Amino acid sequence: MSQDSWTAQQWTEEGNVRADQGQYLQALDAYNRSIEVKSSYASAYAYRGDAFRNLNRDDEALADFEHALVLNPDESAAWQGKTLLFLKQEKFSLAKISAEQVIRIGEGLNQNAWYLKGVAEVKLGRPEDGLRSFDKAIEIEPTREDFWKYKAFTLSQLGRNIEVLKCYEKLTEINPENPEFWNMKGQMHLKLGQINEANEAFSMAKNLIEKT
Repeated sequence: MSQDSWTAQQWTEEGNVRADQGQYLQALDAYNRSIEVKSSYASAYAYRGDAFRNLNRDDEALADFEHALVLNPDESAAWQGKTLLFLKQEKFSLAKISAEQVIRIGEGLNQNAWYLKGVAEVKLGRPEDGLRSFDKAIEIEPTREDFWKYKAFTLSQLGRNIEVLKCYEKLTEINPENPEFWNMKGQMHLKLGQINEANEAFSMAKNLIEKT
């Protein structure tokens, strides 16, 4: 099928492929074509906004997210984009609200929305709320390293070292080839006075570094 006869959805899908490859300018071209075909297609504005966000064109990104939500208040991609944009701008209350909208809409599994909500809550000085959100994200996708790492960071800020250690034990199960995780596991064992266990973890980290 010739691109001249593509639908707005097909042009948006082409834009998403380009964006996934980091080709944001090419993605913008595709989203523009989508909007030319159908100016009321909310998803094209939402994803174009995310391309603008990745190009650090924040004003244009926010304008597209807002326009997408005028067209469709339940455009999940627009709320997700706003969440990421507001976190970047350190507007944490707005980021939390946007993440909650993604969760409310309920499209897909929403692990990223729970995680981003948790980050915003931690930044707002509500670590316990953040930990509950991280647990929701982990429940959906239990092998995501970034979820466990931010949970460990938050727990460490609260001085809950036994729970931090459990996070790094999980991380070394998920990715046993990462020396950073073994090193952090060793550090937690040291803090807990578990010298033999610490030495074993540090040895693992050292061996992995020497292999690279």
